[in-house]
Amino acid sequence: MNAKVLWENREVSSFSRLYALFFILIILFFISLKRIIYLASDITVVSWINDIVRKEFISGVGLKFFVLGLLPEIPYWIKFKREKNGIVIYNIRKNLFYRSNSLLLYLILKMLSKNYSVEQIVEIISEDNKISFLKAKEKVDHYLTQLQKIIIGENREGNNTNYSIDHIYEFESPLVLSLLLTYKCNLKCKHCLVGSLRHYQIKELELDDIKKLAEQMEKYEIFKIILNGGEPTVRKDFFKILEIFNKHKIPIELVTNGINLSKEKIEIMNSYHVVGYSLSIEGSNSETHDFIRGEGTFKKVISSISNLKKFSIAFQVDVEVIYGKHNMMQIEEIVKLLSNLGVTSVKFARLKPWDWGQQLSNIVPNKEEIKKVNEKIWNIEGKYKGIKIMGDVPKSIEDQKVPGCNINVGFEIQPDGNVLPCRIFEQRVDDKIILGNIKSQDIFEIWNSEKAKRIRSYSKRLSKKFLCTKCEFARFCSTNYCIAENFLTFGKFIPSEEDLNKCKI
Repeated sequence: MNAKVLWENREVSSFSRLYALFFILIILFFISLKRIIYLASDITVVSWINDIVRKEFISGVGLKFFVLGLLPEIPYWIKFKREKNGIVIYNIRKNLFYRSNSLLLYLILKMLSKNYSVEQIVEIISEDNKISFLKAKEKVDHYLTQLQKIIIGENREGNNTNYSIDHIYEFESPLVLSLLLTYKCNLKCKHCLVGSLRHYQIKELELDDIKKLAEQMEKYEIFKIILNGGEPTVRKDFFKILEIFNKHKIPIELVTNGINLSKEKIEIMNSYHVVGYSLSIEGSNSETHDFIRGEGTFKKVISSISNLKKFSIAFQVDVEVIYGKHNMMQIEEIVKLLSNLGVTSVKFARLKPWDWGQQLSNIVPNKEEIKKVNEKIWNIEGKYKGIKIMGDVPKSIEDQKVPGCNINVGFEIQPDGNVLPCRIFEQRVDDKIILGNIKSQDIFEIWNSEKAKRIRSYSKRLSKKFLCTKCEFARFCSTNYCIAENFLTFGKFIPSEEDLNKCKI
């Protein structure tokens, strides 16, 4: 069925024909405008146009023109896959996950991705479910509305679609993987968590190993690879690695110290579709930053952030700040600096006396200071528009319930191929926490091993209720939400009552 058939087979007046022609021209105008703006990635305007076009498709006389092929588009930054009895959707642009129990939503997305028109989708749903065309249209309209909100980055809760997936759901395969390409680095940061490891003669993954990993990620529809280190860009084959993941359509996020991101390098990474960058600063000025990372590094990382905002096509340029006694009075100054640079988010995490960080034990924050820093962060949330501000204790913790852990959505691969639940475990690697090795095992097999499931179950247990409420700092104590830190402190994932009684806060 097409527009010509509709035109010839229906008796319409000259006025109706003129009205229909005018309507078609208006819709075509919006479609053309939408495509232009998509290229510019202005999601706010695109969403508004989508809304106008979608409403005209789904309502009244607009239904007659489904056959013109004017259907809502799925932006390239939306990824999805079927998961057990539902669907998981990943908004790369906003770095948000969604889960829905609705298989119908999955079917609609699948058909849209294959260029089915909305009318075709409605007809298929009507026939398969033995319901009227109007009833099917109503369902499709509902899910198109939900999809529109997901594209914008809204609707994280309610309507059978939610964001709290990381600690209430057991996924069939990982959603995200983190790959440490190397322990080598071109800096000597005083708080480095893997500083001592750079001197070990570790046989790093070869390109063939990485190709096999990328093939498996494509097979299992894993949404993103995070390239980390050390400093990942020091590998001589770094751009070849980007090419491998890009070939298999795996979105890439790069964690880098950012001291040398020139325009030329950024443009090469654009060609491999690096969708996000995560950099680090240590203070609001060179004196504080360079004390940790080395002389002249503050100017270099600020320059790199500016270059990313000017030349990168990435959706996210995020920054992490390690806070301690040396910089905790600069929290707002740091946020203001990064906001002016156009950074999308800043995450503050407490300094840990691990590995090289042991030399900084005199500036490690105590519980009172951790509480003070996070309360400061909560107070300035929303003050600076366009930048998301996060501490290491979520403001949303209520009723002694805590958010889930990232080990429930992915795992970390070390430079030699060993798999750990997360990188904190690098401080004490032993057989208890090594889940497998990607050189000899399939990532689906590793993810679904009894050991991996058991360790994730400990995290889920912590996500339900605090283990300890013995003092006013319980909310800020990692014992209540981090099985990795418990493992380092107590040698076990869930400390006993006796262990908790030995607390020296």
